[in-house]
Amino acid sequence: MHKRTSLAAMLSASAVFLGSTAFAADSDAVETVTVTSSRISTDLKTFAGSVTVISRDDVLTQTKFSNDLGQLLSNSIPGLAVSSSGSYSNFDQTLRGRKPAIFIDGIPVSVTLRDGGRDNRLIGTNAIGGIEVVSGATAIYGLGGAGGLINYVTRTPGEGAPEFETNGSFGGSLTNFSDSTNFSVGQSALGRFDNFSYVVTGNFEKYNSLFDADGDRIPPDPQSQGGIADTKTYNFFAKLGYDLTDTQHIYLTGSAYELLQDTDYSNGVGVYRVSKTPAVPVPPLGNNQFTRNHIASLRYLNENIFGSSLDVDAYYSQYKSLFAFYAYPYYPPNGGQSSIDNFERGIRTTINTPVDLGTGGGNVQWGVDYSYIDSRQRMTNGQLLVPDLKQNAIAPFAQASLPVTPWLTLNGGIRWEDDSIAVNTFTTIPIYTPSLPGGVTVQGGTLDYSKVLFNIGGVVAPFSSGPLAGASAYAVFSQGFSVGDFGRALRSTTATSISQFDFKPQVIDSYEIGLRADYPGFTGHIAGYFNTSEYGSTFNAVTFELVRAPEHIWGLEAAWDVKPTDTFSWGGSVSWTNGRTQNVTTEVWSPLDDTRIPPLKLMSYVQEQFLPDLMGRAQLTYSGNESRFPGNPGVYGKSNIPAFALLDLMVSYDTDYGTWTLAADNVLNEDYYTPDSYIYATNTNFTKGQGATFRISYSIKY
Repeated sequence: MHKRTSLAAMLSASAVFLGSTAFAADSDAVETVTVTSSRISTDLKTFAGSVTVISRDDVLTQTKFSNDLGQLLSNSIPGLAVSSSGSYSNFDQTLRGRKPAIFIDGIPVSVTLRDGGRDNRLIGTNAIGGIEVVSGATAIYGLGGAGGLINYVTRTPGEGAPEFETNGSFGGSLTNFSDSTNFSVGQSALGRFDNFSYVVTGNFEKYNSLFDADGDRIPPDPQSQGGIADTKTYNFFAKLGYDLTDTQHIYLTGSAYELLQDTDYSNGVGVYRVSKTPAVPVPPLGNNQFTRNHIASLRYLNENIFGSSLDVDAYYSQYKSLFAFYAYPYYPPNGGQSSIDNFERGIRTTINTPVDLGTGGGNVQWGVDYSYIDSRQRMTNGQLLVPDLKQNAIAPFAQASLPVTPWLTLNGGIRWEDDSIAVNTFTTIPIYTPSLPGGVTVQGGTLDYSKVLFNIGGVVAPFSSGPLAGASAYAVFSQGFSVGDFGRALRSTTATSISQFDFKPQVIDSYEIGLRADYPGFTGHIAGYFNTSEYGSTFNAVTFELVRAPEHIWGLEAAWDVKPTDTFSWGGSVSWTNGRTQNVTTEVWSPLDDTRIPPLKLMSYVQEQFLPDLMGRAQLTYSGNESRFPGNPGVYGKSNIPAFALLDLMVSYDTDYGTWTLAADNVLNEDYYTPDSYIYATNTNFTKGQGATFRISYSIKY
């Protein structure tokens, strides 16, 4: 029998698993936390805003449960929506109610002109040295970061002997082991010799079917946006460095990522809110879905040029995704399947100039970004769903962090976005019967977008001694800029020329206040935010085409980590978001739909180092009840979403010959439907999340 477990029961189970210990607090000084991305290279104590730094150790801990980056990010970032179990898509995994921009070592990998919702998972976990997250719209990063940014920072070799690591895992469902096995293998090599450095990593992972708490097979593509079941994933990453002098360095980086799905099962028909959508033994129509991403970059770093540092990064990226086949009434008369192709090249230049106002530690970062994007969405029969789009963008910027007194630091910046998008003449194709019949010939042309963006904020730390010495407060106003999903709006336009295509970019005005505490044995952060956009982006409940309208979004976040002893730690986060949108015809405000506003999320963990070689961890994910639309309408994005709670357990043991780990996800076998299943509100996408699973991992360094 499968019962919905309560939050209290899961918290009790966590406490029983790890027991309770109480010792004197750690008396060591708190280490200063610094982020490494060139655009936010500052002591976090003086940064006006919300930043989350996920260390390499944190990444390794989460990969003991799963290599899925969507789940890892959700478990680690306050304000990021819960990852949908079994889905490969991050289509509605928003950050503070808006889409974040995704980067790898500062190289943009989000497909801004025609977002396909598959940019969270474009690198293998073996290559990741850490993850930097800025929550909330920001004026300095650009490239569509309406909700903030997520930057995967790749690994760098340490000093001393080369380091090699081999790892692998094996797992499956505890409710139906047959056909559920998955495994992964990985290898990494890091080292230095003479003036050279190298990082080389590889990952391979294979998933079979996923099963729910009843032991029933989950459809491999739960929401028809891409799935994890029946997939093979490959990633190869290499970074080669050479020290020209003690202060000048060059780095050549390359990454090749590919996910392929090959399944013999399709979505059957359930009854929305009554019975789940089954997996039926019928191969899906069309070709096998896949996602590919290739990146190459050449970076030059000069740590001392006239007293400043210079960082120049030239990059190239190539992305392609093939999506599910959509049957009639989509793409009449016979249905169809599309792919997104995106090619991008650019150069990002950052100069960091120290500024001393008598208190030390100030700096101004300034530079310019240039990018050229070539993007399109094509049907497998050769028709262009979204025509060739060519974007040129240049953006000079400056960002200052100035400690004007020992207790007050001011942050401020400016960025000028100057973009142009060229479109060839094209004819729209039928997308949905009867409301989007296509057949409109659109005369090509070029659209220009230009906007100056600002941010200003301050951090106050008034106490230099005493019990409040680790406390600080901040306030910040920032702006973000995005051309939204330009291609999605264009494919269903009724305008007969690009000059008449009235597409407005999103300019987000964001306001945030927060408190931070940083003490030996305790760190904490609480923030409140409010942001607005005159041209927000949601989706039509029937055709899923873009709807532009004014938006207001607000929310609260809190995060904490407590380490009362050398062996025990406890922490967590809670985040709540709400929002509204205005009907442009009636001017009536209504709740922003659930594709943008996720349920309340609570994350919590306890971890104990029982012995020098034995560690245990329990972590809880609680997704609250979401009920914001009167009458609980059974339509896309507006249905009630019930609460659920998932408990994960893990034990890890170090030996002289490597580390063994046993982990279990959803160990209490919570029986639940995913939030996406309620959001999509269809009989063919009403799917459950995974039941209890296990994972055995092994890694060895040599």
